[in-house]
Amino acid sequence: MASDYGEHLDPASLQLLAETTGFASIDNANQACSSRLHDIKVALSSPEAAGLLDLHNRQNPARHRLLQLAVAVHQTAEDICQAGWIATDESVIDLNLVSFSGQSQHQQFVVGLLASYLNSPAPVEFMNSTCTPPACTAARLYSLIDLCLTASDTERAGALRLLGDEALFTASMFPSIAHKSPVDSAMLETLQSVLPRAVVKLMSELEPELLNLLDVYLMFGPVWYRMAAQNLLFGNSRESLNNIATDFITARRFIVQVSQGPLMNIKHDLYPKIV
Repeated sequence: MASDYGEHLDPASLQLLAETTGFASIDNANQACSSRLHDIKVALSSPEAAGLLDLHNRQNPARHRLLQLAVAVHQTAEDICQAGWIATDESVIDLNLVSFSGQSQHQQFVVGLLASYLNSPAPVEFMNSTCTPPACTAARLYSLIDLCLTASDTERAGALRLLGDEALFTASMFPSIAHKSPVDSAMLETLQSVLPRAVVKLMSELEPELLNLLDVYLMFGPVWYRMAAQNLLFGNSRESLNNIATDFITARRFIVQVSQGPLMNIKHDLYPKIV
């Protein structure tokens, strides 16, 4: 997600956010996007913004779904951080989750990830494909692996990033689908083509832990992000990808809370093609 939020919050969404929360006058909402970024983040996490998650409200049509994702992520981050602040000595607090939730770059990354899957769009690399496998399926995994194998050296990093995104999104938003997808010997063999040699040497030891697609994504998702980050083309986002690779499990816990919290009632409206 762009650091100025301009990539996702179009003028109409900014205007709706301004009307709902009052972070800026309606006429100055677009200008505030670049000059008052902190105010926008506060607005996204405000109680007033929570009303934007209601898809049945006439003011919240489908064209504002990107805004709704931003609201959901920031509302979740605010709740987690607030819980950390007011915790008593007897409370059990996940400090890693609190730390992750409070970092702007992680909030932006998660919004961008969730936005990239709206209506299960195909990655741009698939646009010439006659049949695009739906997200969160074994068929999509095979397609992404094929993409890695046929990509040029410069394109391979982007394909690996897509593998990491598929792993994190599926494991967080639709884990039950992945859990119901068994792993067979053919998949294990195919996976070796997109894994480092050091990991491939350990496959015989790892196989008993790889019973379904969810196991695969939890184990190798961080690896694919790390491999993508090593490419020079990702210089601007290398730190972000490395951080997500390091904090993959924490990132997943955060997105699970987004999925089971603010997005619980609208998730299937946002992603109707993923069943």
